[in-house]
Formats: sequence, structure tokens, C-alpha cells
Amino acid sequence: MRKNSKQTNIYLQRLNIVINHIRENSMEDLALSELAQVAGFSTFHFHRLFKSLTNETVSDMATRFRLERAASLLRATPGLSITDAAFQCGFRSVSVFSRTFKKHHGINAREWDRQSSLKNSKNGKVTDEFPRYTLEKLSEFAKQGRFEVHLRSLPAQRLAYIRVYDSYSSFR
Repeated sequence: MRKNSKQTNIYLQRLNIVINHIRENSMEDLALSELAQVAGFSTFHFHRLFKSLTNETVSDMATRFRLERAASLLRATPGLSITDAAFQCGFRSVSVFSRTFKKHHGINAREWDRQSSLKNSKNGKVTDEFPRYTLEKLSEFAKQGRFEVHLRSLPAQRLAYIRVYDSYSSFR
């Protein structure tokens, strides 16, 4: 039985709230019942719906978020050890991180050059053609006089966004 698009949009909105919750709390152990409550569904219905709409389980998504964060940290900070990245991203041990990284990306974290794209990574899919700037690269540019670099701290700010999946039908 096919759900109508209005009901599907409501499901997507509720799941987006859960996805944001997972992203913000990916370092914690998230109970399925807690996430179902965030979405406003029964645990059974939530798990089935989440898997069918995202093509991954809640656990797989939380692990992927941790891995993507670790890969971003390793790429942006060449001096960061794999151990530090693993612990900063919520992995309980380096061995768990290493096994998970290899299983997901098909390469050991130590073998990765920290610049090339990773298999199964959703990080940077749109922006691979754009240069990536690390603090070290910006410092090199500044030394060469190519442009002046100023690093400054900004106060914490709240940002808002709206995820739009079907832009034409949402504005009718």
C-alpha cells in the first residue's frame, strides 16, 4: 500500500528531527526507544520506517556519523593521531575504530593518505572538486604572500535551516 505524499512528508520531517538528534548525540549510546519517542512513533514502527526511508539502521547511521567525523578530523589535522581521533569521535577503543573504519571504507586508517576520497564516504561528495584548506595550508599561503590570513574566534551562534526534499510541491 502506497502512502500519500503528505503523509510521507510528515514522516520525513519527523525522521529529520531524529537524524539531527543522532548527529548531535552520536558520541552517546542512543536507545531505540528514546529515538522512537523523539520521532513520535512506536519503537517497532519507528525502526521499520527509519530503515525503509534511510536505507540504513539507526545504529549504522550513528556509526557512519562517527566515522565521517573522524575522517574529517584526520583530513583537516594532519598531526592528529588516529587514537585521538577515535576517542574524540566516541569510539570505545582504537581497535573498534580500526575494524569499523576498515569494514566501512575498505582501507586501514593508517594506510589512508588523509587526502584521497574514501569508499562509502558521504563526506565531501559535492565538494570534492574544491580545494580543502587546513590550518597548515593557510599558513603556507600566508607565508608565500598569496593572500593574508586572519584567524579569529567568533561567539557561538544558533543557525537554522530547512531541509527541502520536494521543493515544488511544498510551496503550492
